[in-house]
Amino acid sequence: MESLSSGLERLNLQAPGVVAFVPSSSDHGWSIKLEPIPRYLFRVFDSTSPGESNDVWTKSKDAVRHRPNAGIDIFKRRDRTQAAFSIWGHLEWKGLQDDNLMSWTSSLLFAIQYIFYRHNSQRGQPSYTDIRICVLDTQKIAQGAFIRDIDLIEAFSPFDGGLRKFARMRGGKNYFGEYLSQGALNIAGHNTIVSAQDMINKGLLLLRPEFKASVEDSGCGWVKNVVAMYDMLEHDMAKPEPCQTLQSVRKALHIALLFGRNHRSHVAMSLVAVVPGQINAETIAQAFREADFPSE
Repeated sequence: MESLSSGLERLNLQAPGVVAFVPSSSDHGWSIKLEPIPRYLFRVFDSTSPGESNDVWTKSKDAVRHRPNAGIDIFKRRDRTQAAFSIWGHLEWKGLQDDNLMSWTSSLLFAIQYIFYRHNSQRGQPSYTDIRICVLDTQKIAQGAFIRDIDLIEAFSPFDGGLRKFARMRGGKNYFGEYLSQGALNIAGHNTIVSAQDMINKGLLLLRPEFKASVEDSGCGWVKNVVAMYDMLEHDMAKPEPCQTLQSVRKALHIALLFGRNHRSHVAMSLVAVVPGQINAETIAQAFREADFPSE
């Protein structure tokens, strides 16, 4: 009877291909309310990234290795201190043996800068052909598949001092719409994956001078660089001039076409939004017309 009871506790009755976050199932996560997930999330990866990422699955390190925790919601783990430690280890890139989380972001700018940072800083310097960016439409992914990293930190920080310190670093200008999934997540039919090299070939480095500078700087940063670019974008919006150039907006649209019918419009608008200069609706509309940008 005892083994049967234990087995039932581990049974995860949820949508196939999703290990859902259910904060209400624990007595320390009940106050966490899962916010509506952005329609689109981005993930950057290469062949050296932990876990497994392709156009069918996003699997954590634990899921790839078939670890017992891979199919268990982190809110249902008995050892909360160990769960908190694993969250801290994932967010701090500690390369722990046990890691059931995978990272996503709603900020395309954050994802793009990470491409440059990963190429320059990752051991072995993965090529831009190897580095890929996945855009995922979350609309048809089961509820609970994602959680904001700051919500998970809040829920588990009482059990780990490292997380409490980490929580103070998050938020404000250092928050870029970061989300986490756990276990094995089936994303088949809801995503498009494009190599960084293909984006560069289409003119990515010409969208912002900071992109070209990051490619040429082997010590380029990530978070600080993104914060600086956001500051520049705020500065642009506070001035009536200069406006975005038609040439830059055209490049953004050409890059977006790489992402196919289902995701090109969102990628296009996300890229246009980071082009230097105040957003100009007439310029954007003209670029769409000239590019004969296909409607959805």
